[in-house]
Amino acid sequence: MKILRLITLLFLLLYFFSGCKSIDMPTIEQSQKLIDFYKPQINLADRNIDDKTRNLPSGNDLILRLSINPINTILKALANRREDDIKLIFYQSKNVVKEEKSILGINYTNFINIDTGTFSVNLKALNFSKFDKNIVEGRIEIEGKGAISASGKYIGVHASISPEVQIYLNEPVSFNLEATDSGFIVLKPRPAKLTLKTKFFFKLLEWKIPWGYDSQLEFTDIMKPMAVPIALNTEIQFPKPSKKAGSNEIEQIPYEVQLKNSRLNTIDSKLEYRSDAVFKRR
Repeated sequence: MKILRLITLLFLLLYFFSGCKSIDMPTIEQSQKLIDFYKPQINLADRNIDDKTRNLPSGNDLILRLSINPINTILKALANRREDDIKLIFYQSKNVVKEEKSILGINYTNFINIDTGTFSVNLKALNFSKFDKNIVEGRIEIEGKGAISASGKYIGVHASISPEVQIYLNEPVSFNLEATDSGFIVLKPRPAKLTLKTKFFFKLLEWKIPWGYDSQLEFTDIMKPMAVPIALNTEIQFPKPSKKAGSNEIEQIPYEVQLKNSRLNTIDSKLEYRSDAVFKRR
């Protein structure tokens, strides 16, 4: 904090001296009199600053503490950005529906095969509930519908159909959290088995069948690592007094803020992002 005050004072002095063609320096007695006059106000300001900063975390150039809600807000925006987050592929499957029949002593088999099918589904929601040791827990919700190609035989008659498929998933999940030096938090899915509920409605000629099944999916297969921005500005501008004597113009010098040694901690159900900063002139 003392360093910040010295830097501020230095900028003020540079600005003051750059705008003066001649300077009348006060005597030592005059300076001491002004210092004594303003000292109570300076001490009061110092105490107020110390009170405000006493409980702030320290040890790094950049320290951010995030609760669950801001991250859920970012994830909601990412989930609503598009409706084709996940692609499902249905491979050829024989006799997904099958029944043996007999009429007047004549036996026959009705059956339906899934030939092929591909459609995209929406990541409806991804919500987090708590942080624990650089692991975040929550729930994922996926839903969607589309059509696939199927074929079969009903009472000895072959036919092809395009039944509508509905899928739904709502399961608990968890992610490992990692910090990057580019101002992002990377969410890496942890292995877990999820149950995907699939519903079909087949209508093959006069054969109408609602049908569904549950399948097991590996979470790391359907969800890849995600990078969540934490809204850091990577550029800062420092003022520089003009080189011309008597000029009041201030030049703005851009510097790139490069982060290094970034890491994450979980403290009191909050996520803490720590990093050091290096200023590099553009």
